[in-house]
Amino acid sequence: MLSAYNNVEFKNLAHSVILVYTNHMLIFFIGAGVLLAVDLTAKAVFMSMDFTLIPGVLSVRPLERLNEGAAFGILQGAQVFLIIMTFVILAAGIFLYFRFEQGRGSKLFNIGCAFVLGGALGNLTDRIFLPGVRDFICFDFFDFPIFNLADVFLNVGMVLLAVYFLFVYKGTKHANVQG
Repeated sequence: MLSAYNNVEFKNLAHSVILVYTNHMLIFFIGAGVLLAVDLTAKAVFMSMDFTLIPGVLSVRPLERLNEGAAFGILQGAQVFLIIMTFVILAAGIFLYFRFEQGRGSKLFNIGCAFVLGGALGNLTDRIFLPGVRDFICFDFFDFPIFNLADVFLNVGMVLLAVYFLFVYKGTKHANVQG
């Protein structure tokens, strides 16, 4: 009787763990899809507009031409390289996501990964279907490159992942080896 109880308890525990991982993975995949849709919609809407959101602080001011490089204008004209590198980095990131079992159980980790994936896919979509990335968000109070929501999503995701790994993640403890 005791072993039957333990077996039922184990099955309930296993079922609960699977539900937590599944729910958090839904946050990851659905979240990334929603962020991708928001980025592509914003690019479609705001690329034909020019207006101030917050006077002296933030404007929508699309670049006259597409950004054919990466962050801060580096690697100009290297579209094929940037597309290939994005695919390689996305594949590695998704592989690591599925290998990192402890992280998949964390909402913060999944939300961070969703932001990174959504942002990366937003800029990748532009690179594949256009000769560059559509940038339109402009800081007015200091000289900073014009950017887009995908860039914001990538940075927010990286900050969330940094917070997760610095303050939440409990890594495996290594035994002190004394010689």
